[in-house]
Amino acid sequence: MPGQHLSDQMLWLRPQAMIYGKVVTEEGEPVPRAEIQVLRQSFRDGRRVMLPVAWLGGQDDGGFAIGNLEAGTYYVRATPNRAAAADRHVRTDRRLIEEDYVTTFWPNAIDGSSAVPIFISAGAELRGIEVRLRKASVYRIRGKAIELGPAQAASQATLSLRSANDYPADNLNVILANSGEFEFERVLPGTYIIEASLDSRASTPVRKRLFGRRMLTVGNGNVEDFLIQLGEPAQITGKFTVEGRLTWTSPVQVLLIPVDGTHNTSAIAVRNDGAFQLSGIVPDVYRVKVAGLPDKSYVKTIHFSGQMRMPAWLI
Repeated sequence: MPGQHLSDQMLWLRPQAMIYGKVVTEEGEPVPRAEIQVLRQSFRDGRRVMLPVAWLGGQDDGGFAIGNLEAGTYYVRATPNRAAAADRHVRTDRRLIEEDYVTTFWPNAIDGSSAVPIFISAGAELRGIEVRLRKASVYRIRGKAIELGPAQAASQATLSLRSANDYPADNLNVILANSGEFEFERVLPGTYIIEASLDSRASTPVRKRLFGRRMLTVGNGNVEDFLIQLGEPAQITGKFTVEGRLTWTSPVQVLLIPVDGTHNTSAIAVRNDGAFQLSGIVPDVYRVKVAGLPDKSYVKTIHFSGQMRMPAWLI
């Protein structure tokens, strides 16, 4: 309050924790200047995810120290510095297979589901965390991005490669040519989602926003001639109807929640006449949710394209 004087106040500070460790190869040699990430487990729409809370570059001798951590359970992972790493190539079955050190969770897990958690208490200094990088066969994904309609190369598109599971993927470089051809390097076997976007505001008088999205699986070989098409985002219109007499004070919202959680949820408030319109919908698989319903009410059915769907509806 203005003019109020307080005295004998106490401010309690929680001590922050530290994690000290080192990144080494399978043979125990130090890995210089690796990228270190500390992650915490969370849940999003009922799905397990791991979110980074701290990251830094390792030292020349492979050592690292991460501070300002609250008490809790964490996961540590390390990614080799490509400029400082030596690549090794072997030829198998007439194919060039590249074997390289890959992102590894402490102590030596490639897959996040096999990572071992680390618990640290307030103010603790945890030492001796050694991340032993593992080698694995890695492959490339080559393809082309084109615009729908009059087919033309999407030479200015931005592409990203995401793991389809709930763990953050390694940062992968993409090479995009003027012809729209692209290449992702050093990809581990697994299921991925390639997303492409293009915003032509800087290059054309009329702004054009295009999106594309496809899932693919990398097995034991390179992926060639992968095509991803970019089109305009969709609009979904609909109407919300009520059986019986219901009254509510808070606005009702219709939400589209991506099943794989790779981008943001789309939401719109229902108008007084029950109509709604969702814009900018990127191609994906969604779960429909209605928020703001009064007590003792529920979603009975959902109709889409002339077909009735149950509340656990996917599009």
